[in-house]
Amino acid sequence: MTIGQMTLLRRHISHELNKNAKFNGKHLAAALRALNDATMLRMPERTSQAENEYLERLASHLKLCGIYDPLKQIYIQNPSSQNLPLFLALSIISTMPKFTYSRSVGCLVAKSKQTVDCVPFTYGVFVFLSQFHMDYTEDFIESLCTYIKSASFPVAQSGKVDVDLANLLTFLDFASIELECVDRETLVKNLPEFILTQYKDLLTLGPEK
Repeated sequence: MTIGQMTLLRRHISHELNKNAKFNGKHLAAALRALNDATMLRMPERTSQAENEYLERLASHLKLCGIYDPLKQIYIQNPSSQNLPLFLALSIISTMPKFTYSRSVGCLVAKSKQTVDCVPFTYGVFVFLSQFHMDYTEDFIESLCTYIKSASFPVAQSGKVDVDLANLLTFLDFASIELECVDRETLVKNLPEFILTQYKDLLTLGPEK
């Protein structure tokens, strides 16, 4: 939660910096964007010491103008842990009973007497994953989607609504569309599109919250 709250605060700050840069220094902001795009196009696989120093200076100027995404920043370097995506996926699955779907808000909200908030919680999960290789995020999504597909068969046969399963689908859908924490193509690659588009029909069967 703390990581997500700090990321949310950083995103608000970067938005304000970017807005002020566009009004008060639009030529500088445009030049930095063009320089950043050109740098990304010619970025080699391995950089020299001089190129690293240039990238650090460029990153510093981009941050001052709010041209960066706190969600994709690498803050610390962690040792590899092979089973981390699976453990994190199991942790997310066990957390879903703490949430309930709100039709008025259109996303998950904390149940009564619960202190967890969906937005900073989601941000925290994916910022933590971004500190590792991108394969960790893909393995995490794959583990959750595998669980969803395996748990969907009993639900389809019984015809009963599994609220926790629907909450997990909401978590992934909200993370990919609203918060842009994960690429939609990565999600669709592991989960049929019709599940992502029809699961909300199950959530809206109950009383409105």
